[in-house]
Amino acid sequence: MRFWEVRFYKPGEKEEFFVGVDPIDGSVVKLERVLADEAAGENLPRDEAFNEARGFLIEQGYRPSKFRMVENSMKRRLNRVDYDGGEVLIAAVSASF
Repeated sequence: MRFWEVRFYKPGEKEEFFVGVDPIDGSVVKLERVLADEAAGENLPRDEAFNEARGFLIEQGYRPSKFRMVENSMKRRLNRVDYDGGEVLIAAVSASF
């Protein structure tokens, strides 16, 4: 799948968001949040982190059934546990959300 990737950030801050956008219909096909390695966070088990990600999708008006997990690795940081670079990564399986 090819998509445009848009980066949102504030100069001088490490927190960034990357949003993948389908160039044909403008739908969101990827969402990634990146934090500084030393940023505080939670030490959630994988399943709980995945449920948090699903809840976020619902809050944003997306249907989680239209997404699937594409990676499943864990990284221990100084003050938190990350899954796939900051959170559980999920990608759209269709353009209709």
